Amino acid sequence: MAKVVPIIKNGPTPIEHDIPIPSRRTRASMYPFDDMKPGDSFTVPASKGTSVWRMAKNYAVGRRGVEFTTRSEGDRVRIWRVK
Repeated sequence: MAKVVPIIKNGPTPIEHDIPIPSRRTRASMYPFDDMKPGDSFTVPASKGTSVWRMAKNYAVGRRGVEFTTRSEGDRVRIWRVK
């Protein structure tokens, strides 16, 4: 017979087991960093270039051998994975 634990209003809920952790959806996952290999690139509007560059740099932190670079192409910015 299962032990019944009363739920206290505004208190913790009973302990549950084997609940899978959902994946986090971050702004960085809007861009294909995970799928990129060295030499791959994509473009974003120039207005988002700095923001996406920072996301690429943050993505590379802690991932040995992963590096990105950017170049302006008119009203677009291209982000390359170089390593």
